[in-house]
Amino acid sequence: MELGPQQWKRSQLCRLFCVLLLAERALSQDAAFQGQLQKNEEALAQGQQAPVDPLESKIIKEAPPAVLTSGVGDVSIFGDCRQEVQSFCVSIPPGQSRVSRCLSEQEAQEEKGNIAGKKLSENCKRELQNFKMEQAENVNANVPLAKACKEDATKFCKDADLKDPGFVLACLRDNIEALADTCKNEVFATQLQGAKDYLADADLKNACEADALQLCADVKEGEGRVQACLRGKRGRLSADCKAELFRQEVENADDIRLSTHLFNVCTNDRLTFCKDTPPGKARVKDCLEEHREDPTFNAECKAELEKMMEHRATDFRLDSNLRELCSDDIDTLCGLDRDSMDETEGWDARVTYCLQDFRSEIAAPKCKDQVHKVIARAAQDIRMDEPLADACFEDRQKLCEDEPPGSARVIRCLQSKREDLSEDCRGMLFDEEVKFGEDIDFKYPMKAACSAEMDKFCA
Repeated sequence: MELGPQQWKRSQLCRLFCVLLLAERALSQDAAFQGQLQKNEEALAQGQQAPVDPLESKIIKEAPPAVLTSGVGDVSIFGDCRQEVQSFCVSIPPGQSRVSRCLSEQEAQEEKGNIAGKKLSENCKRELQNFKMEQAENVNANVPLAKACKEDATKFCKDADLKDPGFVLACLRDNIEALADTCKNEVFATQLQGAKDYLADADLKNACEADALQLCADVKEGEGRVQACLRGKRGRLSADCKAELFRQEVENADDIRLSTHLFNVCTNDRLTFCKDTPPGKARVKDCLEEHREDPTFNAECKAELEKMMEHRATDFRLDSNLRELCSDDIDTLCGLDRDSMDETEGWDARVTYCLQDFRSEIAAPKCKDQVHKVIARAAQDIRMDEPLADACFEDRQKLCEDEPPGSARVIRCLQSKREDLSEDCRGMLFDEEVKFGEDIDFKYPMKAACSAEMDKFCA
């Protein structure tokens, strides 16, 4: 039935009134929550040991309510961390993860070996870990994050399934580049916790806890050690664990701080070669790659960096630059739906190889530059060329076992023994030689040997 002018006007006024009423109710609920939160924090700050009033957080309406730990959303100052709070965080007012973050910083410094004397007890570490696990299960349990991300959650995660408490945090991670800075920082903090301890990533914990207990029980938790152990036993993992482990790798590929072991072993090289390079967009990783052949570059950092590069070559989704810069060309040239880039099962080096095959047809200039860089890596080190490395695996073991990787040494060894190669290896090697012949950037030894002449004669 079509409304008349007066009826339409009344309906609009009614709608506006309802919106204002709902907004007023929300503000009233927020004020009541803040008031009770402040009251509980003040009680704890004054030394009240009796339980404070329980408090339910409903800051993000797209997620289920969460009862706050200790009534303030913080690790208990009267539990297993009581002595540690007195030693390290006595000036920190309890509530909204403040004490938790203070203790976490202490733990991080201890892990780096920067702390002498009194340290966190194992019981306190376990209580701290349990608190982080609670926060990971429901975004409303993490008060600073919920406050910072309230608007972004409504914007990006309005289709949240309340039956899945972890959905909103996963949604925010998926949209991290579009988030407000305050929200982005809080989401990154949860990613960093999950990168260090798989139990602080709810989805990874639920999928991999049984595998970790069975396969990595003797591995010390923290600093990504359990994830590294699981990756080393990928063939024995459950399908769900394998998928979630890969999902975290894809999410963390963009920022070296989330590759915890690489970040730690490359500290000196980062400060030497990349101190002015901002994190994110794989910029620090790219910077380290460019300097890894420097004579002063740390050998342990170089080895860990090249291990990362080798693994990245197995799947285009682990190369955040390739994934982002080439998304349209991947859809156009490689026959993949855009949604396939969000799937986490399996590896797919075929996409990277497809982009190389159709490099002359790539439309996006930045994608073309990135593919050029990928080919240059492959020409320098067979480990970064997954198809060639796979086709020639047995040949390398039999004919070039003593050749160290890098500087195209293994590729040159295979070329020198062409007649002894298997048919698959010989064919793939020829295909790569054709490609490597296009540009001096793909002839690493020649480029290195002729750099002075290039500058002099070909500037």
